[in-house]
Amino acid sequence: NEPIKFSSSKAHSYSSFDTFLVKQKRSSPWYQPLIITFSVAIFLIYFGFLREENDWDEDLKLSLYDRIPGLKEKDEIARKNFYKK
Repeated sequence: NEPIKFSSSKAHSYSSFDTFLVKQKRSSPWYQPLIITFSVAIFLIYFGFLREENDWDEDLKLSLYDRIPGLKEKDEIARKNFYKK
């Protein structure tokens, strides 16, 4: 009654990929990495350099304390109460 070694069992060579995609190959077209790289590069160039800032970008620069009145005071009170313990 010894335990079965995983490395010498049939389960060692089992791939869960075969369960989900039984008759499909794992290969992808040779040009797929090129298309994905090109698409991500164009996306980053557009959003990083070419796009003009709008009102939402200006709002993101604001601190949360500037947006919600009284939040800074409540946060300071909560911080003092937390560190008293």
